[in-house]
Amino acid sequence: MNTKFKRHQRIRLLRDVMKDDIEPYGENPDSVIIKKGMSGEINTILSNGNYHVLITNSEGEKLAYVVMDEESLESL
Repeated sequence: MNTKFKRHQRIRLLRDVMKDDIEPYGENPDSVIIKKGMSGEINTILSNGNYHVLITNSEGEKLAYVVMDEESLESL
């Protein structure tokens, strides 16, 4: 399987994420909103070719994990 991104590579989201696709990292899951333009890093490459992505805020705090396809990400 050829993939565009590698594990721990920094990325930016190219689309908004549906609330059901967000796995909050912290203790207050209702306050987590993931939007287009946020950045993070590839956590794991899934067997179906999608990416499990760790999203961080501008201060580097871990916010959530999301599953994204290759077309919804860009390298930083």
